[in-house]
Amino acid sequence: MGYTSSDIKLFIPMVILGLVAASIVYGELRFRTRSLWPAVLAHTSANALILTLLFGNYIDISPSLHFLFTPSFEGILMIVLFAAMGILLYLRGARQMA
Repeated sequence: MGYTSSDIKLFIPMVILGLVAASIVYGELRFRTRSLWPAVLAHTSANALILTLLFGNYIDISPSLHFLFTPSFEGILMIVLFAAMGILLYLRGARQMA
């Protein structure tokens, strides 16, 4: 409960969905560049930005909107954005291979 105000029954599935969506993006970065470093740098940059925004108190998210928008992986907006990026990267890569 120190991390989220969401119900744990909602929080765990949303985190899993968010991590799957992010793993597609980072996996496609790794696959397309044939190097692990772009994915590592993207993940590190994203974490640095998220942690700076949250811990620096630059953004304040209302507990009632936490499930919808949060800069970390469990927000619906972030799940949709990462899923869209992953699908677009995958489709572009599949089209180039064909």
